[in-house]
Amino acid sequence: DARPILSDGDFYVRLPLCLLTLFYPTRNALLLAHVVNLAAFCAWTPFVWDHQYWGAATEATFVLLSMRSESDFVGAARAQTASLYLVAAFWKLTTSFLDYRTSCATVLVAEALVALPKLLQAVASSAAETIFVAAPALTLVIEFAVGPLLVMSPRLGVLLGLSFHLVVATLPLNYACGFSVNCIVRYGLFMPHHVAAALREAASLGTWTAVHAAAVGIAVIGCRHLHAG
Repeated sequence: DARPILSDGDFYVRLPLCLLTLFYPTRNALLLAHVVNLAAFCAWTPFVWDHQYWGAATEATFVLLSMRSESDFVGAARAQTASLYLVAAFWKLTTSFLDYRTSCATVLVAEALVALPKLLQAVASSAAETIFVAAPALTLVIEFAVGPLLVMSPRLGVLLGLSFHLVVATLPLNYACGFSVNCIVRYGLFMPHHVAAALREAASLGTWTAVHAAAVGIAVIGCRHLHAG
């Protein structure tokens, strides 16, 4: 779930359900968690980010198709994800986004260049203006390409999407990390057997579950402390 854990209701209801479905992913537990998330989304609306509508759409699809076969949900969610990528790219076709002087793409690319090793920074700085001018168009090309690639060639689509979103998510100052996380978690729909194999391999490690649980516990306590001021 890419949405934030902020209120008491989140800590005492949504977070336990997230952990329950992480360690005991039964159909009923998943259904309950998604219904609760949808209820929370309705309570938050309209004070939500655009990508949260994307998450709610996928969850609503899961709930509506929960009584049917898993393949029905997977097929619908794949089509939904590919379509929403195209929509996200389409809504960037504005003068503000396409103009590198006002585009958020330019800001994010500038942050990415600063994060490069010094040797690469020196190379990039010599072509900085060209890179900045091209940043909006490059972002559009990537976002328009990911959706169709996920359908036609899932491996290429996941590779391109992960490369794009991980760069965005690791930037220190940005407002698109939630969108990137929201997209990445859906890539398992396109490569379910690979994800299942990776999870089985991780579960075969004797200490994995304990380490994971400890990390989650530390993160929860830390977040709770920060939000409590």
